[in-house]
Amino acid sequence: MAMEGVEKRQEDREFREFEKERLDVSRDYGIRRTAKGDWYRKTLEEWWAKVTREDIATHLIRQGVSSRRAKEEELSAVDLVMDSWMVDYAQEIAGYVAPGQYTIGNKIALVTRGATFLPLAEGTEEDFLDLYLFLKHAFSKPDQLDAFLGWLQQAVRVLRTATPPAWAHGLALLLIGDTGIGKTSLQLLITLALGGRATDPKIFFKGDSTFNSQLAENEHWMMSDPGHKGTKAERDSFLSNLNRSSTVSGILF
Repeated sequence: MAMEGVEKRQEDREFREFEKERLDVSRDYGIRRTAKGDWYRKTLEEWWAKVTREDIATHLIRQGVSSRRAKEEELSAVDLVMDSWMVDYAQEIAGYVAPGQYTIGNKIALVTRGATFLPLAEGTEEDFLDLYLFLKHAFSKPDQLDAFLGWLQQAVRVLRTATPPAWAHGLALLLIGDTGIGKTSLQLLITLALGGRATDPKIFFKGDSTFNSQLAENEHWMMSDPGHKGTKAERDSFLSNLNRSSTVSGILF
């Protein structure tokens, strides 16, 4: 029995040495844990999915990381790797085209999904004809159409080329006109051009809610017919938040 105990200790010692030699905790295994204790794993599509701790452990074992713990050790190799990759928070964040880990202010953030842009492709005037006729109908004056196309070009260019958070100053776009001329349809087209994500900030602007994470997650803040109903305090809050949001550097509309 004594010989068996010596052999077992020798085996554990050799196992620990083997693990130390081959385990590289700096290797990115595509896992992250947030300060709240949520777990995320990188998918084959390059975005980050929220998973359980058990899912992470299984993923690491499949990557060849050992879950065995030597007798004198408190942590296995799987535990060591899981403790090595931490972020402060994880969510979708507007303006960040590529998912991944970023330093935002003094926090480390995991951007779980990026924007989805329409693919760029060569086209002809005939390919553009339907869209052109729609825009001509929506904007009866040539200078209005020129102003809109200039606004959209700047917004798309910033999203596609700027390095976050060095975006150009955001500009608000107000569409005013009769019903049935395509204002709402045009907003849907704008959403596609700006990465496919949109939200209605009306509730936050009116002060009905302090929960504003959806504003940070969507490039296009889209309101249709907000109206002027409500108390004076609500109208003042709406105008104040709209003005502040459209003049703060780094905000995209």
